[in-house]
Amino acid sequence: MVSPLRFTVTAALMLATAPGQVCLADACTARLHELPAASSQAFLVRLELVEALRRCDLGEGLRQAQELWSDANDAGAPAVAAAAAAQAGLLLHSLEGEPACQVWLARAEGGAEGALPEVLADWCLARAGQLCLAGEHADELLLALRAQELSEQQVCGSRQMRAELAIMHNVPLRGELRVRRHLSELRARGDQLLLEVFDAQFRFELLSGAQASLEPKQVEPQLRAIEEAAEKQGNRWLFAGVAGLRAELAHASDDLEQRRHWLEQSHLRLLAYGNQMLACQDADVLAELAVRRGELDEAGRLIEELQGRIDGRGWRHIERNLLVTRHMLAEARGDGESTMRLAAELEVLDSGQAVKAREVAAIRERLHRAEVARAEFEQQLQAERLRFAERAQDTWMYGALVGGSLLLALLGVSWFARGRLQRSNRALAAQFERAEAARVEREALEERVRRIERAEGLGTLAAGVAHDFNNLLTGILGSAELLRDEESAAARSQHVESILASGRQGARLCRQLQVYDADAPAVKAPHDLRAVLREACTMLSAVSSPRLVIDLELGDEPVVADVDRGRFEQVLLNLVQNARESGAGNVHISLARGQLAIDHASAVDGDGPAAVIEVRDDGSGMSPEVAARVFDPYFSTKFPGRGLGLAVAFGCVRRHGGTIDVDSRPGGGTTFRVRLPLREAQVVIPAPPPRAVVEHPRQAMPRVTMLVVDDEPQVRTVLLAMLGRLGLPGQAAAGGEQALAMVAAADPAEPLLMFVDLSMPDMGGAEVCERVRVTRPDARVVLMSGHVAEHFEQVVRQVEPDATLGKPFDLDEVRRVLARLVDDMVSSR
Repeated sequence: MVSPLRFTVTAALMLATAPGQVCLADACTARLHELPAASSQAFLVRLELVEALRRCDLGEGLRQAQELWSDANDAGAPAVAAAAAAQAGLLLHSLEGEPACQVWLARAEGGAEGALPEVLADWCLARAGQLCLAGEHADELLLALRAQELSEQQVCGSRQMRAELAIMHNVPLRGELRVRRHLSELRARGDQLLLEVFDAQFRFELLSGAQASLEPKQVEPQLRAIEEAAEKQGNRWLFAGVAGLRAELAHASDDLEQRRHWLEQSHLRLLAYGNQMLACQDADVLAELAVRRGELDEAGRLIEELQGRIDGRGWRHIERNLLVTRHMLAEARGDGESTMRLAAELEVLDSGQAVKAREVAAIRERLHRAEVARAEFEQQLQAERLRFAERAQDTWMYGALVGGSLLLALLGVSWFARGRLQRSNRALAAQFERAEAARVEREALEERVRRIERAEGLGTLAAGVAHDFNNLLTGILGSAELLRDEESAAARSQHVESILASGRQGARLCRQLQVYDADAPAVKAPHDLRAVLREACTMLSAVSSPRLVIDLELGDEPVVADVDRGRFEQVLLNLVQNARESGAGNVHISLARGQLAIDHASAVDGDGPAAVIEVRDDGSGMSPEVAARVFDPYFSTKFPGRGLGLAVAFGCVRRHGGTIDVDSRPGGGTTFRVRLPLREAQVVIPAPPPRAVVEHPRQAMPRVTMLVVDDEPQVRTVLLAMLGRLGLPGQAAAGGEQALAMVAAADPAEPLLMFVDLSMPDMGGAEVCERVRVTRPDARVVLMSGHVAEHFEQVVRQVEPDATLGKPFDLDEVRRVLARLVDDMVSSR
């Protein structure tokens, strides 16, 4: 066995001096340049290119297969994508092991049905190759037979030859005769490239099948010719296979030195080619040779190194062979306990493999009987022809009749055999179709259940919102009617306050809905969550029941995260109120560091450090069914239309890029776990102090042309009244076109201040702003909107209004906007 250093140096030299001419892959690449990129012919050539690269460089072949899968999906060609995924799974099996290829094999399942015969043949061949590597030879043979049937109607080419060689791998007699016939067709057609590629592979397969009866010196010239052809074609798979065959021939002649030498060469060539699976197989044989030579320490080192290389790869046959080698080493060391344990493990493995071997043997036996019957019939036919030839001078009419009858009988037998094969294929296709139909039906049922659940959730939300707004409208309408008929000033003031309170409550409800839908942007700043929780605890104790005891566990290390402090405190308040309503007497709030948890609803990947806040209570708890819907708006087990508390908490956490989950059981309390992305730079930026409100007395307001543009009459009326109260009476426009006409008629000597709604039927607020600035660059524009979505933020960044005003607004907010803009307009004049 060569040293690891010698392996590294030699492998590097082989990679640098490996054959450069990759004939078949080069031919496919040249053909691709002549075809449209997304055409069906281009996809077929790219499938052939991946197969050609599989003989030269597994890594490059995998890259091409994955790119083809992506391009085919983008082009709407699922069958080609399935075939490319099957090729990628085959390559990954040799590169990284069976678990790594499962994703690609799942992508390949069922997708090639109904495709072009060439695409379906490629899919069958790739899956057959992967099943061969996995030791599933019975299924491999069935898929190879199907690929042969699909390709037999085509002109003899790459797919047909690969199908025949795959069959020859399992049924040598049948495959050899057909491969020879196809090689003759390639030779007659003058297809020199395919002839050279498959002739070398065919000769290699023949030598591999007959190796037990060969002498190394007799077959060395043939092996040298195959090796030279592999170098010329850039076929590293065949190049490594020749070295492996030489090692097997040396083993048959008991030449241990030659066998070890060629195993080392095969191992190095396989590493250069990228086939980790076969390289590990050679390494196992080298370890076995070390045991046979008495080099037990070296054998132990090789076994442990190989164990590390194959762990988790799913190469069961290599694991089984390595188990045999470990058993041999234990026997050689006289370790009786290890020998018995390893023998028991081998017996378990061999029992499973025996079942598979019997399945393969049964299929081979059926095919063998069919081939023998066919050969016997052909021999009988030949014998009859000879006898008829001897009597031809006298009985040529009789001979022609009998010969024709026999020929018809032969055609009948062939047609019958073909019919049976076609019926088997149709049955298999029907089974595939039933499985696919069941999958589609299951997915449709799941989607229907999801739609029903969404409809139920929307119904609950709509009912809850209607309930709350009905309460608010009752207060507003009732107070307004009483105000209309009331003569007492004190009573009128009381009714006005009731209307204002209901309006503010409605605004808060709208903001809660926006927070739940993650529509309102969070104004985040870095905060040490320990300080926030300490300060919030006082507030929580004040608003909750006196019987509720709240304790904190915060730790000594700062935990800094970017949060909107008001919303974060709202989350804590809602969770504590939920604990109070569940009858809890104690609430424990803890803070620690952890990792973000995967949450598909919040599109969180689960990557990165996080602050973990746990709110645990000893209340009545929840059943799994209730816990699954606890974050639905207006869902409650107490009474219908409970509110948005936990739904708002969910929306706040989601807006912060975090996750929230619940752990509860009936009678065992409830734990809510909030995870927020952690800020690694431990810098806490204090919140800026609130700006002082600049009040302008009514008589201090200068003369300014005021224009309110909104399609809602109520908004126009209220805003004009507010402006009049502040000493700046104005005019109103019901749409953009009317507003532009009023701007054109306004006195250019007076400053112009416009309040413009973002969303109007005839012309949006953004367009009004842009067109006004063309005719009146000095105008100041306040953009109004009832939305707080990212779309509004994008419009604001694009239009850059002088100020914004969110609906609903009050007199103080209008006063603050005017205080800043009016002075600026007058001073700029």
